[in-house]
Formats: sequence, structure tokens, C-alpha cells
Amino acid sequence: MKQYKEIHVALKCGMTAVWDAEKGEWDDYCYDGPVFIIKKDGAWVGIYSMDTVASIIVKEAGGAMSKTSAENIPSPADELAEAITQEVIARLASAASSVNYDKL
Repeated sequence: MKQYKEIHVALKCGMTAVWDAEKGEWDDYCYDGPVFIIKKDGAWVGIYSMDTVASIIVKEAGGAMSKTSAENIPSPADELAEAITQEVIARLASAASSVNYDKL
């Protein structure tokens, strides 16, 4: 991660956290589904729920940026709602196929 200089985490409430690698504040990061984790020497030094994050910008040492918007990352609630919707659709389709319409 030495090629990266800063991480800017913008929260939906309007606050922004800036992590500076050159100051030794972090040396690694990862995205683990519902959270974004900032690490230093293998320890977690920052953890952000993606439900509260508006965007994450990782600046390279040369000034280039990589931006991730939380809007493009499905939340666990969205994934659960989608799974439930698919299950309901499958059950309705199964029930509809077993109806004998001649006897109605």
C-alpha cells in the first residue's frame, strides 16, 4: 500500500475523515462487505459502517485518486431484501403451478 498517500472517508452526515500514510496513520485498508477497515501494522485503527459512508477516496502518492461511492455497494439490508423477494417469487410461482384451474 506504499503507493497510496491518503484515504478520505466522507460520511453521509457531512463529516470527512482524512487518513495520512506519510504521517504513519495507516499502511493498509480493506473492504469487508458492510464495513471499510483501515489498518496499521495489521491492527484495525479505523472501521466505518458502509451504511454511514457517502464515499471513499484513496489518493495515490502521485496525486491520482480512486473513488468508491457507497451508493454502488449494496448494504446487507438490501441483499437480505433481495433474497427474501426472490424466495417469495419462487414460492408464488411454485404455488401457481400446482393450482388446478379446471376445478375453480
